[in-house]
Amino acid sequence: MIDIHCHVLPEMDDGSQSLEESLDMCAAAERNGISDIIATPHLKNGEHLEHFIERRDAALHRLNSALESAGIDVTVHAGAEVFARSWLEQARELSPFTLCSSRYMLIEFGFFGSESERIEKYVRLLQSRGITPIIAHPERYDYFLCDPELLEYTGSLGTLFQCNATSLAGVNGEQVRRLATDMVTAGFADFIATDAHSCVHRTTNLMNMIRDFSSEIDDTDVELLCGKHPRYILEDMPFPSRKRGYLAE
Repeated sequence: MIDIHCHVLPEMDDGSQSLEESLDMCAAAERNGISDIIATPHLKNGEHLEHFIERRDAALHRLNSALESAGIDVTVHAGAEVFARSWLEQARELSPFTLCSSRYMLIEFGFFGSESERIEKYVRLLQSRGITPIIAHPERYDYFLCDPELLEYTGSLGTLFQCNATSLAGVNGEQVRRLATDMVTAGFADFIATDAHSCVHRTTNLMNMIRDFSSEIDDTDVELLCGKHPRYILEDMPFPSRKRGYLAE
């Protein structure tokens, strides 16, 4: 399996706070059948972009070297969880902030408020730059929970969606779990990832979470969203067209 959303790099954000914790997270990932992790530290508005890249790449090299020394068979790749704001309009080069320098970028928006116009604006902006946006944990956004038709419309723009395993396991409440499950069964979820931040809370123990998924989600869904689809990112291949159902009643 491949985890495309994980805050595993040491001392980058609110995720891992030390190299030791990062190693523990990767060891747990290996025990859970994860072979590759895309490290996605938060890239907030206003952060110096070159400084972010330098810090991330140094932390990535440090972690992969330590993994090799420790005999942990997990490869960590460069990425970011990009908070979609105005800097995207001015940035000359966006590939350093995509997942594995691919055509795919993991983006997030505010959890509350009116974000529909902003979402459409930045989805179209990224697409005009040759980038396919992947919206992180849409099942946790208040406006999608209140208006599934908005989520359907956002999907019609050509964006992809990544649901958190914790959401599907019920950690964030039944309403979030219901939307995430419906997204999987209706073909709206394109990826499942851990969004792990530590060894204790929001972990890389993916198999434990999968056991708590709804029975509506089967092994084929897990294999597709945790294995086959993430492979398109690692290999920078075009994402296949998918038939999506309906979320709104």
